[in-house]
Order: sequence, then C-alpha cells, then structure tokens
Amino acid sequence: MSRREEILAKMRAKKDQKESEKEKVNSKPYLLKADPWEMYSVQMGTNRFNVIPFPMTTLHPSFIKDKDDFEVSKERKKFFGKSAKFVDDYDIFLEFYTHPNIGDETFICTKKTFDMPCPVCEDFQELRRTGADWKTVLSKLKFKPRELYFIWFKKEKKSMIFESSNHYMMKELNPLLKGGYDEDEDEEVTISVYEGLSENIVSFQGVKKSFEGSDGDHTGSIGHKLDSRKYDIPEDVYEEAPALEMLLNMPIKDGKWDFEKYYRIVYKAHFEEEPEPENEEPENEEPENEEPENEGPENEEPENEEPENEEPENEEPENEEPENEEPENEEPENDPNECFIEDGIFGKEFGDYDECEECPNKKGCEKEKKKIEKEAKKKKSGKKKKSGKKKEKECPEGGFFGKDLGDFENCDECNLFDDCYKASEE
Repeated sequence: MSRREEILAKMRAKKDQKESEKEKVNSKPYLLKADPWEMYSVQMGTNRFNVIPFPMTTLHPSFIKDKDDFEVSKERKKFFGKSAKFVDDYDIFLEFYTHPNIGDETFICTKKTFDMPCPVCEDFQELRRTGADWKTVLSKLKFKPRELYFIWFKKEKKSMIFESSNHYMMKELNPLLKGGYDEDEDEEVTISVYEGLSENIVSFQGVKKSFEGSDGDHTGSIGHKLDSRKYDIPEDVYEEAPALEMLLNMPIKDGKWDFEKYYRIVYKAHFEEEPEPENEEPENEEPENEEPENEGPENEEPENEEPENEEPENEEPENEEPENEEPENEEPENDPNECFIEDGIFGKEFGDYDECEECPNKKGCEKEKKKIEKEAKKKKSGKKKKSGKKKEKECPEGGFFGKDLGDFENCDECNLFDDCYKASEE
C-alpha cells in the first residue's frame, strides 16, 4: 500500500469512527458521548433492568437550585470529560428539560432545569402575552421533560445509560409507587421514588408508536411494572455509577456551568442573531452631568436639619419596647425537637399531618426529615465511604493529582508539574 493510500485509509477510518460516535449517543446534541458506557434503546417486546443510584455533584440541578440542602465534599467526581465536587448525596434518575425545536437542534432549558435564565422561555412568555396561537407557535417552544437513568442488566452483567421522555417512564411508574394497600397494617402504602426504583426491577413492553407530526413510527413503552428483586447487585456496579448531570452538553467555566455563555449560544440559535450587550455606557455618563445641579440642595441643608431635632420624639416608642418583650418571657417554652402530634415522630413524620404547616417546629422538623432521608439514601446506594488517607500532594486547582494534568490553564506554570507528570505515568 502506498503512502497516499495509507493516509486515505486513516482518513476514512476517522470518518467512520465519528459516525459511530454520533450513533452511540443517538445523535442527540444536548448529551455528550457516554463513554465508556453505551446508550440503551428500548427494544420491541420485554425490557427489564435495574435502576442504580448515582452520585450527585455541584453540577446537579438540585444543588444549583438550593445549595443549602447539601454538604459539599472534598472528594471530586470526574466523568465524560468533566470534573466537579461530590455533594455527599445520591439520586435515582436525572430529570432535565429540553427545547427540541430551535432551528434544527435541541437545547437544554436552563429555566426549568436549573431555574436560570432561558431565552426561549423568555420569548415564549412574551409571545403568550401578545396572544400567539398555541398550536402553531407556543407548543413548539414549550419545554419537554427528559430523564436519564444508570441501569444494570443481571443476565448480561452489563451497565448502560438510558435516556427517556417522562411520558414513557416516570409518568407510568409514579402510580405504581404511590398506590397499594397493606392489609396487615390496614393502611395505604406510599413508596418514595428513590426506594421504589432502587429496590425493584423495572419492566415494560416496547411497542411501535406513531403520533401527529412525527416522520414515522417510534418505539414507545406500555405495561410498566415494578417487580421485587430477589438478588443483590454487585458492589462494583454501585461504585462505577457516573454523575449523570455531567452528560449534559453545556459549557463549563472554573468547574461550574457557564450559564451566561450557554444563554448566548441558545439565543443565537433561536433568534439567529447575537444578544444585545447588557452594559450601556451612555446611561452611566448622565449622572456626571447632573452633579452641579446637586449643589443647590446642599445650601438647603439647614432646612433638613430641623427634623433631626425632632429625633427625641421618635425615641418615645422605644420606651414601649419592653411591652413587646413580655410575650417573649411568656414562652413555656416548647422543645425545638419535639413533635406536637400525640405519638408523632419528630422529623420522620413531617408532612404526614395537617397540623404540620402551622407547627412552630416546622423548619427544624423538615430539616431533620431531609437529614433522615439523606442517610437512608446512602445506605441503600451500596456506596462505602473511602478511608480518608490524604494524598501526599494535591492539585492546587482542586483536580485529581496526576489524572487531570493539562485540564487547567495554569498546569504548565504549576510548580508541581513534574511530580504530577510522573504520577500520571504511574
């Protein structure tokens, strides 16, 4: 084979590889390549698998929305080319939202997913306000709920990543989690989503579906079931579970989602033009010209001093403050860790009674319940915390020493570069 033929063969091989990579992520530009896992596609007939809990990081939508509910760990997770800190909690599936009709592409809805600004949602609200038609305009801009799962097949002993619409998964599974009746206890049974999916086997039937506006038949699912699992899942399956939020194809800056950059990307794709810059310098210049006008009131300062002499009058109500202090002394006082419902359990049963909303210990009880649920998640996830042996050397940027070499801008200037390079070879 000639040199030219070798080059052409390599070029064809690269092209074929790129095509196969696109197929591997089902040609969905809002998700990254899922290496080393494959994406699962619903099969005709019976589909049956286990749903595995996965670790949450500072990139998870729940953390972005409410950071106070989580404890950020020093441990970092790295998957799909991203690195972020572990928040010491686990999730059972990733819920996110997309806008599928932006030009020829689908983008993540940052408003519904992260509670951050989204240009498509802003345009949707404006069009809705002006009376745009739902069927021809608004329905095409409405966000769509999507879900990501880390799943494991017992027979094949194989883990995969499954992406689905809400319509074909949680919409069908939720009634199974909230229904049921325990005859022995004579009460209705409600199972949490986390418990229901992590302790049972999910099964459903794959069928051909067609709907208005589609370009052909699509594989959907019916007959969802949750079957009791009679076997244990290997520990290494839990250990390898990836942080699924890292699969979202969005830019990152300094270990955080770059929402400003993504906003500009989506804005340009939707409106076919760049967004206007936020800073308008002319407005800042106007106050400078008004400065001389402010000199006039300065001469009137004595007039403004008059009310200052009346300050003692304002002091009179201050003498009344002790009256407000009396109720404080009247507090019996309730135990902040006490449930006021007879035989009620503080924290564990928060929200189970109508009186919970008016309870003076509501906040503490709700916080205690979250703490209990978090501990339960850790036990069920099968994860074992690593023994805290500190590494001899740590990456100044917060990355993995020896593993993240070259991932940061300052790597080439770092005084630990040589040691990090040696560690990477080991």
